[in-house]
Amino acid sequence: MSAIVISDLSKKFGREYVLDHLNVEILDGEFFSILGLAKSGKTTLTQILLNFLKPGGGTATIFDMDIKKDSKTIKDFCSYVSEDVWMYDNMKPDAIFRKTLSFHGSKNFEVLEELKEYFNFHEKKKFGHLSLRDKKLVGIINALMVSPKLIILDEPTKGLDDETAEKLFIRLKQLQREEGLTILLLTDSLPIAQRYSDRAAYLYQGEIKNIEHLKEKEGRDKILKIFDLPVDEDSFIHLGAKPISGDPDIVTFYYDGPLQALSSQISEAGLSNYNLEDATLKDKMEAQYKGGTQE
Repeated sequence: MSAIVISDLSKKFGREYVLDHLNVEILDGEFFSILGLAKSGKTTLTQILLNFLKPGGGTATIFDMDIKKDSKTIKDFCSYVSEDVWMYDNMKPDAIFRKTLSFHGSKNFEVLEELKEYFNFHEKKKFGHLSLRDKKLVGIINALMVSPKLIILDEPTKGLDDETAEKLFIRLKQLQREEGLTILLLTDSLPIAQRYSDRAAYLYQGEIKNIEHLKEKEGRDKILKIFDLPVDEDSFIHLGAKPISGDPDIVTFYYDGPLQALSSQISEAGLSNYNLEDATLKDKMEAQYKGGTQE
């Protein structure tokens, strides 16, 4: 069964397309990521799915329900964590949690307490006086405690330290495995998507450029910087590496193939002065889709 089906969805602001005829299907129980750089339309897409913003064209359904006509029903089983969490500034977190549970007709107080303990969250200050990290944790706990069928997370690690972010994703994967939770993550973090997602779509200049089955990838995307010059660039290009322009004194490649093959080529080339590092989403976008076309 499909959890989310997006068909020919578009949105313009002024004369420019923010979303340009998107088509994506997310399966029930899947951890799916949509990756995009800043201002790529990730938040706009989220707001459309939750009926906070009207699309310019196209349709979308969530568990076969129309996002506009059935918005109220969808919100009963769909949770949302926004990039910037906004709540009632003069309410304390426990009051916010109780209000949410009441809205859902839920008495999951044991789940609430367990989540607070799991994230080591015991703040009693009013929401408006909380740190950015604690505000984000209020949003995360508020979303998870109602046992949603679907959770949509827009840059959920913003404001979180690495340890708390990892705890979040461990929890999400547990819920996916044990309860069949469907997870839609919108992020600019390629490493996070590659570590946790089943599949990922790449949103560039308003379009979905590609969808990858991340479980099938043999390694993470890499950037190879070679300082030993000259170098036989064609041998790396033949392997599938893509040259990236930059410093004329450094040869730089983007590579998303099997790491063993790249390591063998480095050895065969006799390189001793080079650097191999994880690629960022910006690296991938520039190498794969720069100019708006997939290479």
